[in-house]
Amino acid sequence: MIGHHVTRRFGWDCHGLPVEYEVDQILGIKTKQDVLNFGIANYNEECRSIVTRYASEWENTVTRMGRWIDFQNDYKTMDINYMRVFGGCSLSYIERNWFIQGFR
Repeated sequence: MIGHHVTRRFGWDCHGLPVEYEVDQILGIKTKQDVLNFGIANYNEECRSIVTRYASEWENTVTRMGRWIDFQNDYKTMDINYMRVFGGCSLSYIERNWFIQGFR
């Protein structure tokens, strides 16, 4: 970025199949009913712990590689503030009809 300061914040995508897949493997979960039996709150906590563990491991690895990254101000998509901002933007887009449904 020529002449501009660019913050090097690290971010973590905490939602989706990779996290759930690993938790399912660890807990032996195969169906939605298995998740319900285990409990949604318990399942979510297992997912959070996996993300936290990997975030810590990545911080060590990236630091050893010598990259200049601001880990103190990183963001995780599971953080409530991130979800509020994303949800607010999404709602604003929906209200303005900026989302387009289409097919490839």
